[in-house]
Amino acid sequence: ELKELDSTIDKLGDQVDATKGQRSALQQQVGVLKEQIALLGQQIEEQQAAVAAKQQEIDAKKREMQATDALFRQRVRALYMVRNDGVLTTVLGANTYAEALTAADTLQRITQSDTDLLDTLQQQKTDLETEEAAQQAMLTELESNRTALDAKRGTLAGSLQQIDQTLSALDAQQAAAQEEY
Repeated sequence: ELKELDSTIDKLGDQVDATKGQRSALQQQVGVLKEQIALLGQQIEEQQAAVAAKQQEIDAKKREMQATDALFRQRVRALYMVRNDGVLTTVLGANTYAEALTAADTLQRITQSDTDLLDTLQQQKTDLETEEAAQQAMLTELESNRTALDAKRGTLAGSLQQIDQTLSALDAQQAAAQEEY
């Protein structure tokens, strides 16, 4: 029976040594995981800064678009006040051919300006939508990295807990066997 206990103690000692070897390997993996966690943390901080910068760009574009929209609304109001007969009256009310040409040229420049204003407004809207889509992609990537970080932290905690439990169980078995000895 003594030989059996010695054999059991030796086997448990071997298991403890093997588990300690596994623990050492896992501690190296833990070190790697900690580095990965630190790197992901840094990436997340950089992405958060990029998202904040993108938000500032979007806010600036929105303000620019609002200013252009206000200008456009002002032009529409002015056109409403003049009405269509005002354009015809302006051209026909000219006393000379030169005044008529000047009025027509002025009306053409106003029309071109209004067209340019509409084009600018449309381009600003397109740019804003592009910026918002880019920001959404950045937010999605940021959330993905946060999820990966949480998963790595969970893996790390699980690995450490598993090793500690195995070592505790083996230590308890070894202590019990030695008490019987």
